[in-house]
Amino acid sequence: MLKIISFKPLATLCTICNVLLLSLWVSSSHAQDRGLAWRISLGDTEAHAVGALHLADQSFYPLNPNIIYAFDQSDVLLVEVDDSSVTDAQKQALLQKYAIYPDGQTIYDHLPTQLIEQIDAMFVSFGLSVEMVKNYRPSMVGVTLSALQGQALGYSAQYGLDTYFIDRARFKKKIQEIETFESQMKLLSDLPSNEQVLRDAFFDMADYEHTWNTMMNTWKRGDAQEMYRVAIGDAMKDFPSLTEYYEMLFFERNVTMTQALKTCMQKSKCLLVVGAGHLVGPRGVLDLMQQEGAKVTQLD
Repeated sequence: MLKIISFKPLATLCTICNVLLLSLWVSSSHAQDRGLAWRISLGDTEAHAVGALHLADQSFYPLNPNIIYAFDQSDVLLVEVDDSSVTDAQKQALLQKYAIYPDGQTIYDHLPTQLIEQIDAMFVSFGLSVEMVKNYRPSMVGVTLSALQGQALGYSAQYGLDTYFIDRARFKKKIQEIETFESQMKLLSDLPSNEQVLRDAFFDMADYEHTWNTMMNTWKRGDAQEMYRVAIGDAMKDFPSLTEYYEMLFFERNVTMTQALKTCMQKSKCLLVVGAGHLVGPRGVLDLMQQEGAKVTQLD
C-alpha cells in the first residue's frame, strides 16, 4: 500500500503497510464526507472507482451512501493487491528476496554517512534508531518510516479504504487483483537509489504531519485537484530528481490499472479501488479513461 513518497509515493503500494500494521477493521459513526469516488461510463458499460487512502482512521466511516451503493451494485472488486492471496511465509520470503540486502550487507555498505545520519534523525524522532532497519534496502526503509509516521498520527492499515472494501467483499464478490504482492515488492527493489534521489526522497518526508493531514482532509472534501497536488504535483515540482520515482510508482502503473478496468468492464459491473493518487490528475486513470472516450462523473 505504498503515497508517502517521494517515499511518500511508496504508500501507494497497497500491501506493504498492511504487512506492517494489519489488524481487524472496526466501524464507527460520524458525519459522512463526500470522498473521492466516480462513475465511469464507456459505451454501453459502466463502472465506479474509489480513490483509496491505504492508511486512515475511524473518522472516515461510515462512508458516503453513494459510495456504498456503488459497491453494492458491483459484481467485481478490482484492487491493486489482495494480500490474503499470499501466505505469511510467502510474504516473508519475498521481503527477504526484494527488500533486504543479501549476504549480510547493510545500508552502511551502500549509502554515504551523511545520508544515513539524515535517516537516523527521522527514526530518532520516533524513539528508534536506523540500526533497526540497517539491513533494509532504501525503499523499504522509506516504507517503514511511512508506516511509523502514519501510526504516530493515528492512521493505520486497519482503517484503510482498500482494506474496508476487501473485507466487505470477501466471500460475497469476486476480488480481482491488478498486481501481485511479488510485483509490488520487485518494484521496491527496482526504484532508483542514487544519492541525490534518496536525499530528496527522505527530505520530502520530513514535513509529514502537514502532508498526511492535508491528504486526509482533501479526501473527505472530495477535492480531486488538491489530492493530485498533495500526492504528486508538489513533489514533482519541488524535487525534479524524483520524476523517475513517480513514473514508476504512478504513471506506468496507471496504464496497467486503466487496461484492467476496461477489461473488467467488458464482462462485469466493476468497482475499482486503488490509491487515490492513481486516479486523479494528468495521466491518472480517470484522465486515461477520458482519453478513451469515457464519461467520468464524480459522485456527490
